This record gives sequence, structure tokens and C-alpha cells, in this order.
Amino acid sequence: MTVPSLQTMLVFEHRERKRTKVEEFFLDNIERRYSSQLLHELFGSSLRTRISEINRDPAASIVIRNHYCYEPELGREVSVYWSEVRGIATPERHRDDG
Repeated sequence: MTVPSLQTMLVFEHRERKRTKVEEFFLDNIERRYSSQLLHELFGSSLRTRISEINRDPAASIVIRNHYCYEPELGREVSVYWSEVRGIATPERHRDDG
């Protein structure tokens, strides 16, 4: 029987804590839009990986959506994320709330 190294166990625990933080944030803010820039500042570069894990988990009570569009007044693309209760879609919006 192979026992995982302490470093492997710590990395897994850290990843699970980050996923929990992301999931709790979106659970507390259902349907609120947040810019990807803000979310990356809050949760770091692994944000999209944690979102993907949550979205693939059939036991998760939410799904996290993403939309990006070109904003002419800003001269760049803007990306926003929001959460929905799994199985209940909300109308898509193009502006973030946070």
C-alpha cells in the first residue's frame, strides 16, 4: 500500500480549502456578477480550475457561469462570473455587479 507524502497531502488540503472558499463566496452571492479581474485578485490564478471542479461536481448546489464580451467604451473584453442554483437558469447579463 502506497502512502501519499506529506507534501502531496498538504497540496490536496490547500486545493480543497481554496475550492471551499470559492464555493462559499458564490453560494453567498447567487446571481451577482463579478469581474474576472476582481475574482482573480481574491482567489488567485487557480480560480478557473476551482470553478471547473465545482461545475463538474454533481453534488454541488450551484453552477458558476461566465460570460465575456467586448466593451467599446473600455476598448477591451470584459469577463464576468456569477452563480446559479443548479438546475435553475437566470437571464444572462453583460455587466458585473461587483
